[in-house]
Amino acid sequence: MKKVFYIICSLALTFTACDPMEDVYEELDAQVKPSDRAFAITLTDADYKIAKINNQQFASQEEAYETVPTILNSKYPHLEVGTAVTVTFNYSHFPSNNFTVTEVSEHTVTEDEYVAAGFTYKNFDTTDDMITFLNTTFPKREENEVMYLTYTWYNSSAYSSRQTVTSPFIYVNGEWNKVYEVTEEDYATVGMNPDGNTRRNFSSYDTDNLPYYFNRFLGENAKGADQVGDIHYVLYKYYSSSTGLVQRVMAMRYNGNGWAQVATEEATVQFAKEGNTWVPDLRIQYTLLSADYTWIADEHPNVADAAAVASLKRYRNFDTSMWSSEAIVKALGTLLKAKFPDAEVGQKFNVTYVFYSGATGTTSITLELNESGNYQLAE
Repeated sequence: MKKVFYIICSLALTFTACDPMEDVYEELDAQVKPSDRAFAITLTDADYKIAKINNQQFASQEEAYETVPTILNSKYPHLEVGTAVTVTFNYSHFPSNNFTVTEVSEHTVTEDEYVAAGFTYKNFDTTDDMITFLNTTFPKREENEVMYLTYTWYNSSAYSSRQTVTSPFIYVNGEWNKVYEVTEEDYATVGMNPDGNTRRNFSSYDTDNLPYYFNRFLGENAKGADQVGDIHYVLYKYYSSSTGLVQRVMAMRYNGNGWAQVATEEATVQFAKEGNTWVPDLRIQYTLLSADYTWIADEHPNVADAAAVASLKRYRNFDTSMWSSEAIVKALGTLLKAKFPDAEVGQKFNVTYVFYSGATGTTSITLELNESGNYQLAE
């Protein structure tokens, strides 16, 4: 068959050019059926190498959004506009040992600041209190900044015990996080005697051992109600001949048995073919649970008329004979505000819900958070 094809192709040169890649593209098109215009892949080592990405992971999700289109164009140049590919990839949740603190600052909480942030007793008694205060008082800081916060701590286990305490916090990914700072005693326990001539910092010689050291430090000194998946940041001193002595941070995740270094995270994002490139779809996917319909009816009974709300609560769907499109958008918007209180302006949600229109079915709409703090249909 191939011999016949080549003869025909060569004869056709008399009249028109023969695209040497045409048969390849046709083969690929045959592999991707019309029903497969939306499919999923997980990037392999070979895929990362296409974009010259080392260690089979992107430095951040943002780098993935910029680089995955290059990989898709290389793998699927024949696919048509409108094709959607759901891509699972690895990225660095935190730049581990290579992360250097960008700025160090200090702040002492004033009485007025306690009150302004809602702490009428003018003290903190949980770590969450401090995080809330920092996110409220210093919502925008330099990424990877460490702040030493001095505050009044109330110890509920000791009667009327109020202490002045200073603790470090780090601003990462747009929010504040508690930090465990390696102490002089910690350095000493791993052979770096603070009272002798031995160095009191880590260097490239210690890189492989740092996760083991930090697991030990956190296990001995930062015990608490740790949940699987919790992240704890460890602040330590690091020396190299090129940078001198600097402060670095490593992220550690609790796995149920101890603390392990956060190396990579896995993310799944859909990319759509538009023109000659691929565009990431950053909408958050959310499907209403049965309890969500009840919550809307109980918590926001005025979102529609009484009959519509009663139907929603009883049948757990939106009866289109009672619910207008505008009322559904409003109801779903109130739910998203409660489910995603930290969503930023412009964030889009693809919301799937159950409706009734003579028969029960499901449908999806895309809502976007506008500048007034409400959700509207996305354009």
